[in-house]
Amino acid sequence: MARKTVKKTVKKAAKKRQGGERMEWLWLAVAGMVFLALSNIALKIIVGKASKAPPSLASLVPVVAVVLLVIAAALAFLVMSGAVSADLAMWAAGFALLSTIAFGGVALALQQGKVAVVTALMSVSTVLVAVISYTLFGDRFTLKEIAAVALAIASVAVLAL
Repeated sequence: MARKTVKKTVKKAAKKRQGGERMEWLWLAVAGMVFLALSNIALKIIVGKASKAPPSLASLVPVVAVVLLVIAAALAFLVMSGAVSADLAMWAAGFALLSTIAFGGVALALQQGKVAVVTALMSVSTVLVAVISYTLFGDRFTLKEIAAVALAIASVAVLAL
């Protein structure tokens, strides 16, 4: 009898922990979204004050090059010190490159566009992530999730037009 009670208690605790962890990632995602929104507002203010004429892509190349060189040097140091594997460093370098390109694109878009429309368009990246995760990882989506993605696309289309 006591053994069954212990098993039930352990199972309940495990379910509660899983639910708690689920909520934890949700709160972290919400916090990330809030900080991203605030950083986009700050970026709009910065690029709006920087100049009234849009910068050329050529003027951004030196900045991007310096950022990527610093990241590459840091990753090389971490690999040589044995803190990370070369494989992980390559993935991190690719992530850094894509993030830098994305940041530059967002900065240019925010200089000319409305912050609400630019960030709404950026949020549709989740659709691309869903397609890629379906293809690469075999993720499956419920009808409700598919409907939510379709509504997200429709809302951005209405906002942008």
